[in-house]
Amino acid sequence: MVREYTLFWTISGKPPGGIHVTADIPPSWSETLDAMGSPRFAIPHLRGLNPSIVAIHAKGEDAAARLDRALAQQFGSDLPAVTRTSLGAGLWAVHRRSPGHVHARLFLHAPHDSIVMCVAMILGGQSGWLREIEPVFATARVA
Repeated sequence: MVREYTLFWTISGKPPGGIHVTADIPPSWSETLDAMGSPRFAIPHLRGLNPSIVAIHAKGEDAAARLDRALAQQFGSDLPAVTRTSLGAGLWAVHRRSPGHVHARLFLHAPHDSIVMCVAMILGGQSGWLREIEPVFATARVA
């Protein structure tokens, strides 16, 4: 089911009007929204941090610089080991750590010097869940 979200960087409502995002979320996923409009999804039988969609302010001279900054902020010293591919309307970045931990994010360019991120942090022994999460994140679009 396609769901619509209005995301903000902060609880004070920045950027003004928010960032509008859509994604086709499976009916088996339940969601809760935080104070910034960001959905966090509960997936049956998945342990660990629940997948989410968030917006961040990413300073930079252009879209490429904002994306580079967001990647560096989110992955830090792990960035050289991150696999990057195109997925849907964005850049899919995945870092696999031992023993089987996965840190994956879909980065989408957004207005107001923003980046929207679809985030999955999967604990060891559950990395197979990425095969279910990835195609759902691929449907995310900044409206």
